[in-house]
Amino acid sequence: MPRETSEFVETLGVSVEVHCRVAVLHVATNSGNFSMTHFVRHCPTTVLFAVLLLALGQASIVQAQKSRAPVPAKADQAKSLKLVREIFAEDRAAAKSPKQKTELAHKLLQQAAESRQGSADQYILLRVARDLAISVGDARTTSSAIEKMSTAFQVQRVSLQVAAGQKLQTKARTLDQRKTLGKVAADWADEALAGDDHETATVLLDTALAMARKTRNSKLAQKLAARQKEITSTAKAFTATKAALKKLRDAPTDRAANLTAGRYYCLVKDDWKTGIPYLAAGGDSELSQLARRELAVKPGDQDTLSLADAWWELSKQEKGSAKMALMTHAGSWYEKALPDLKGLARVRTEKRLAELVKITGALQPKEPQAPAKPAPKLVRKRPAKSPKTQTANIWDAAIRGDLNGVRQHLAAGADVNAREPKGGSTPLLLAALHGHTAVAALLIEKGAELSSKNNDGFTPLHVASFFAHAKTVELLVKKGADINARGRRGETPLDTVAPPWSVQLEVLYRVVGGAARVKVDIARIKATRPKVAEILRKAKNPGS
Repeated sequence: MPRETSEFVETLGVSVEVHCRVAVLHVATNSGNFSMTHFVRHCPTTVLFAVLLLALGQASIVQAQKSRAPVPAKADQAKSLKLVREIFAEDRAAAKSPKQKTELAHKLLQQAAESRQGSADQYILLRVARDLAISVGDARTTSSAIEKMSTAFQVQRVSLQVAAGQKLQTKARTLDQRKTLGKVAADWADEALAGDDHETATVLLDTALAMARKTRNSKLAQKLAARQKEITSTAKAFTATKAALKKLRDAPTDRAANLTAGRYYCLVKDDWKTGIPYLAAGGDSELSQLARRELAVKPGDQDTLSLADAWWELSKQEKGSAKMALMTHAGSWYEKALPDLKGLARVRTEKRLAELVKITGALQPKEPQAPAKPAPKLVRKRPAKSPKTQTANIWDAAIRGDLNGVRQHLAAGADVNAREPKGGSTPLLLAALHGHTAVAALLIEKGAELSSKNNDGFTPLHVASFFAHAKTVELLVKKGADINARGRRGETPLDTVAPPWSVQLEVLYRVVGGAARVKVDIARIKATRPKVAEILRKAKNPGS
């Protein structure tokens, strides 16, 4: 089963290993067939937050794809390139170190976001930012630039990723750079695999595997080698499916061909909308019988619980990715049944949904770990003592709301704006995520950046607003947080709390909260969201 991924990983500061871009695209291309458990399987909290906005109509990837601009003419690019070089000449001259060059790349990306959509200026800013990031071995920033470029312009993202991956292999020199490149390349490989581009996926996984070996991460190397075997298996299934589809053009009722296609789409690709009709025409197997039963279900039917149970039981007959696909599909039917359930039936259904979240592992975040300490150097000064605190690092202290722990880590020299290694979240963003207002206030006092963004472009105000931490939102607004800040897909903090309450939203909060290990008090969130929205509206329009 391909791990459908996303470059915008660990958005809410949660460190996870499974990412998700293609699952979000699945929502856009299968509108009306939204299922939370599909995302439980594929998405970390990062993407669930973005999916919330998509599912509630706050963003439209389909529309974005349709509105992609053509690549600007070479003459226009030349003019823009000359202008960019002129404007940023001093910045470029001052950027000597890799860190400074990365900061300049981020500055260019920000300028691109503020430029006219589809313009030559925007294209050149993204291109220069990408090339600058590649030059210093920064895979994460490179990936961000490519994602933005492919969102705004009619370019082949996969081709850009392959080319960047090859260049980055020679530029990534530090341990952290190589680790990051390995993760990014693996993400890109999964994206290519989700598009049935097995050859490209193999090339990108080769890059990821090379980085794992260079960093002497034998465990990761083993996982990637297993992924390569999985790609080989998936490629064979894809080849068989292509043959089956070709046969179905001449013999549309061929049971074996329908079953082959159905199993591939449903149990390999997890594309049930496409695959279920094939399964239904696949003969008298239990899988095909259940598919026909599902197709016969009409809106408002009371049989959804028994159908969910049937898919769940069938999953016990399968292994690996097929088993997981069946379980998550059963989960989608459990979600549909849940609003009308009471008593023990509801308790059992909620228990199975929780079990599904636990089994998938996709939503089992780990606490941010302290970066590995470098080998001790022979210096005259005695190294500083570690602070006496229960928390491993400043991120952990921020998550726990440990005010004294945060103070101690800062006193010991911790960077108040340090970005945790995997998700890119600062201590302030993590404190805002969990609603620790006092910790947030201390961090701001000590110089925390209100505009800090994690790897998906979300700010502390975004996450505090989404989880309806009103006091934290008030603090951030009072201190000057940008209420118009936008995430990668254009969502503002207000967008996260503007949609009306619904049963689907409640389910989503429960799943996202469990994934992020954020305490989710549905009654509080439901009651406080309007207040948070009002705070943000007033800040946006002070005179109103």
